Amino acid sequence: MPLKGSLRAGPEGALGGLDVRIKGLWSYLAVVVCLSLVLAGIPAVPHAAASSSDPVGELVERLQPVYNCLDDGDKAVIQEAKNEIAGLDKNVIEGIIASNGLITQAVTSRLGDNAVSTLAEMLKEAAAIQYSTDAGELQNRLQAFRSTWGSTVSNLLGEGVTLDDAWQFVIDTERAMPGVLKNNLTDLSGFIRDKNYNEVLEAFEQYLRQAALSVQSPFRYSIEQLGWSVEKLVNVKDALRDTVDGKAAEQALLKGYIRSVTVPQENTSVPIYAGSTKAYNLKVQVPGGSTTFNIPGSVLKWKSLDTSIADFDNYSNILRAKAGGTVKVRAFHPGNMADNAWLAEFTVTVQPPIPVTIGTPVEVNLGTQLSDLVDPSSGELKEPATLTFGDDASIQIVLPAGFKLPADAKLTVEKKDANSVQPPPSGVAISGEVVDISFPKMPAGQKVTIGLKRKTDTDKVAIFYLNNNKWEYQPSWLDGDIVKAEVEHFSTYAVLQDTTPPANVTLTKGNVTSSSVVLNFSATDISGIKGYDIIRNNNKINAQLITGNTYTDTGLSASTTYTYKVIAYDNLENTAASPELIVTTSAASGGGGGGGGGTSQTGKSTTTTDFGQVTVDKSTGSVTTTIDAAKAAELIAQTSGPVVFKADIPADVTVKTATVELPAAVFTKAAEAGKALSLEVAGVKALLPAGVIPPEILADPETKINFAFQVLDEAEARAFTGGLPAGMRQAADVIEIDLYSVKGDDQQAVTPAKPVTLTLTYRPQGVDADKLGIYRYNVAAGAWEYRGGRVDKTTNTISAVLNSFSKYTVLAYDKTFSDIQGHWAQRDIEIMAARHVAAGITTSEFNPEGQVTRAEFTAFLLRALGISEDRTAANPFTDIQPDDWYYGAVVTASRTGLVAGYEDSSFRPDRAISRQEMAAMLSRALAYAGRKVDVTGRMDDILSRFSDSGSIAAWARESAAVAVESGLIVGRTATTFVPLGNATRAETVVMLKRLQDRI
Repeated sequence: MPLKGSLRAGPEGALGGLDVRIKGLWSYLAVVVCLSLVLAGIPAVPHAAASSSDPVGELVERLQPVYNCLDDGDKAVIQEAKNEIAGLDKNVIEGIIASNGLITQAVTSRLGDNAVSTLAEMLKEAAAIQYSTDAGELQNRLQAFRSTWGSTVSNLLGEGVTLDDAWQFVIDTERAMPGVLKNNLTDLSGFIRDKNYNEVLEAFEQYLRQAALSVQSPFRYSIEQLGWSVEKLVNVKDALRDTVDGKAAEQALLKGYIRSVTVPQENTSVPIYAGSTKAYNLKVQVPGGSTTFNIPGSVLKWKSLDTSIADFDNYSNILRAKAGGTVKVRAFHPGNMADNAWLAEFTVTVQPPIPVTIGTPVEVNLGTQLSDLVDPSSGELKEPATLTFGDDASIQIVLPAGFKLPADAKLTVEKKDANSVQPPPSGVAISGEVVDISFPKMPAGQKVTIGLKRKTDTDKVAIFYLNNNKWEYQPSWLDGDIVKAEVEHFSTYAVLQDTTPPANVTLTKGNVTSSSVVLNFSATDISGIKGYDIIRNNNKINAQLITGNTYTDTGLSASTTYTYKVIAYDNLENTAASPELIVTTSAASGGGGGGGGGTSQTGKSTTTTDFGQVTVDKSTGSVTTTIDAAKAAELIAQTSGPVVFKADIPADVTVKTATVELPAAVFTKAAEAGKALSLEVAGVKALLPAGVIPPEILADPETKINFAFQVLDEAEARAFTGGLPAGMRQAADVIEIDLYSVKGDDQQAVTPAKPVTLTLTYRPQGVDADKLGIYRYNVAAGAWEYRGGRVDKTTNTISAVLNSFSKYTVLAYDKTFSDIQGHWAQRDIEIMAARHVAAGITTSEFNPEGQVTRAEFTAFLLRALGISEDRTAANPFTDIQPDDWYYGAVVTASRTGLVAGYEDSSFRPDRAISRQEMAAMLSRALAYAGRKVDVTGRMDDILSRFSDSGSIAAWARESAAVAVESGLIVGRTATTFVPLGNATRAETVVMLKRLQDRI
């Protein structure tokens, strides 16, 4: 099979998710095998115990998997303990028994004067039974012990209670463990992470004691009648273990038990081939209970014993399969990665790529090959499936999660000789694999990713396919040496190298006026034309590549000669320029106007509006809007919402600078009326709230307040946008915005007293609107900073709330991660990465199935709300320090009321956050953003859809109802909320995206 694994020794089980069944920690009951020295003297809690017809056989069956999980070092320790017991002087054991008061009057009356000697002999023989690591030996010794000591034990226990009853008690105690764990561990991942290795072992011993106390059996009653107390039994057990080896063998066995309780959740074969990756997570499910404990792989540390076959990325749970073969991999508690301290071990078989040879088709029955990955109810793949072909995995086909796979679907792959297919045009060469792929039953409208290995170092390669004996370009990207493309049909595909520039680059003129020129252009290329740059008088005039075949250059001077050329780019970034085109604009038309407005011979016009005047100078691209105080006062009095001052600009005017002049009295009137002012010129809008200008600046009625912006030309803008980070693209002009006061010749910059909402118009061509943001240029850092952005796709505008003015633009940020491809939350993760909320664990990995700590969620939440960290805020928590990476986020969130700590004044930053804690923080975030949801009197109704609503803590019920009512959190299933469950990083990002979309 492909990648499989079992978390125990013995037969391999396929590894999908893992269902870790807690089967019990038998090492605590080592002494019980003989005398059943369990806790007694405390009223038993009734527990339904099923009897076993053969307790010896069941004990062997249950213990043997534990011994199978011992490594050589553990076995050596146990053998040494076995030898120590064999050589232990009986007088030592008698001393332990006597000194701990086990020789009571009841014991003496039943065993006679030799009670001490008899108990010592039984204890010595039985104590070694647990160290019989061979199944046959273990069964023989148990049966021999029953033959030798069965009647003695019956005499000791009395009232018809036998040794089998004692052993049955051991079995029933093991069966009671799930309920104990359910009652004690609501956050197993936090428990594993927060405690050191020895604390984990000790805690499980305590849980086993509780399980023993919960079992009602005749054996329990019998030992109580002997007068044995809790303290006596525990002291005898500990004294014997300390005498033998200081509990070393017990700890070795306990590790074996923890390892043995992990078994596959289901028999799922997961096809993973060399060259693929997979994230592993452990799940602990309490049998018979409703609680599921999760141990995410991200909590544990992982190692491969043969890194040439498969390896984990930086000890994370991301396994990278490298070559065909079998290797053991291990999971460790993060506090102890010693070679003998592994918690779980399983075998990974990495399937080598499917062999292919030139000219021989290979057929893969996908319905059979991927059957374990298909959801039987929907027929869709539950996770991505990667098939690799060729000795060096040079051919890859990835079917995404959600792909609807017909049961009889077959995929045929045939590797081709490059000389056997249609040769590409001159200047283009086959430079990688050539393969013919057939998938006759591929459902229409579904896409898959193919990958073909390149055979050259150049990046100017792409995947092409044959269409009627003509090679056609397929949009492609490079992943190492694999060229990948998303396709929805199959044909003959190949990697082609194209270093040839575009051909037939033409440029002609269309309509010419006194201030504009229409340019028409075209080019051809086998890789397709990506776009064009427009060069006027040796300067590029477009900010982004022009993807069409026409462009209107405006803002030109009349009777002026201009020289143009275009540069064509193909999809592999090869370029070619057109011949130069010389164009002379026509003469300016004469005439002018007076009255309310008109155009002078210099191109300047003034228009009277209901709020003042708008003056446009076409020759310079400047617009000045002058607000009349009296007219503005009338509008403020008459308008119910924001007062809008919008300058209508002629379509043939390219605005380069704009100024809106407002008398101080306009801001005073607006503040008194509680009205915001909306200033809009040429696609730039600023919403200034009432009180935005400090009163002292408005005190002098002669003062004017100017809002102004300048559009940077191409050369100026390039100084700030020339080195954008990978994945970022400019989607609007760079503008510099100022707010300043004017009094006579004195001008002073004004810092807004309240946040201002800025709206910019973006260019929609070639960008994903969901990944746009408004960015501010930080001069000190020399970098663009994300300031947020709410997009209106109907108007191609984006808005963000700002506290200051500077240089701003709109950028698109296409960020993805290697481990989210095909993931159900991929789209939301990429959008939230573009919004600078979701960050990866590395630059290339997001770890979508990893858990989120309280500190991480707090940092996520602040970014989602656009709140800057303030490290000077008071710190109310005892367990966070200024040098912690999350310090600023936590103290800021505490100050703003988004987070609360625990009763002991701790915050517990590294604890995995529960779903009910998330609900509390999200509901507070809604209120902080002014979107408070009132659920008074409706909480129970809202939560009634969840069968486990009664387990939501009282303090969290209102928050949970708010989160559900507002759509921020949905149930883990349709009928369960799982308040103590932990969300993955992917789920968290989705919740935060819902929050952002609702505020």
